[in-house]
Amino acid sequence: MSRVVSHSSSPLATVPASPVPLRWGEIHLWPVSLSRDERDYTPLLSAYELERADEFRFPKDRRRYIVARGNLRRILASYAGREASHLQIRTAPRGKPYLESSDHSVQFNVAHSGDRALIAIAADRSVGVDLEDLRHLDRLRDLVQVICTQSEQDLIQTLLPPQVPLALLRLWTAKEAFLKAIGCGLDVHPASINVPPAVLRGDPRFSEIGWTESPEAAATFMLIPLPRCEQTLGASAALVVSRNGSIPHITWCDVTSTGRAG
Repeated sequence: MSRVVSHSSSPLATVPASPVPLRWGEIHLWPVSLSRDERDYTPLLSAYELERADEFRFPKDRRRYIVARGNLRRILASYAGREASHLQIRTAPRGKPYLESSDHSVQFNVAHSGDRALIAIAADRSVGVDLEDLRHLDRLRDLVQVICTQSEQDLIQTLLPPQVPLALLRLWTAKEAFLKAIGCGLDVHPASINVPPAVLRGDPRFSEIGWTESPEAAATFMLIPLPRCEQTLGASAALVVSRNGSIPHITWCDVTSTGRAG
């Protein structure tokens, strides 16, 4: 059963009285709105993050980046028991973020699309998450041969035309989440990754994911589709996690709640 993890509604209240507990085998998912005032989050960012923010051409993109990074820091601080502005967030050579030094036990990943972000937190396994706004449904139509395996292309051909855009978006988010979980980014060709047919149809059950370049590596991960996000966030989403010997328990968290439900 999902439960809500309470968190102060003030963006600058970065460390709660006691750190948010993260049990072994549990993954916390934090949906975040990016349509907030960036000034509430700017003080939390590092000098490097502020430099990156200034590189954005459009003000709305700058705001989304600042609010996303500020929320990420605030949420990570609630697990690490440290000030959000003091966290050392580094980036691996292929782009995967991680916490340096004593905070390394907290594994995380973040995705954002439009005015929404989704942050995944785990203690005992690698995580990758992706989120794509449903308003982007038609962007992948012309990329079927680029992003799909032959079996996926064959399946797409069996769908009714109105079903195709959402099926492609579900497929894309699953592949992106896998690439982020393994820390490879787009260095791996999407058509080398195979997503089960049930995922394209909106099945929320945990499943396998295939990778022709390294079937053994793919077998150490599991795909967790998140079709509920299509209704709650207006976005397609997927989570990929390393197996680590146990089935993970997913907990949905709410940054604006002042209560906690079990």
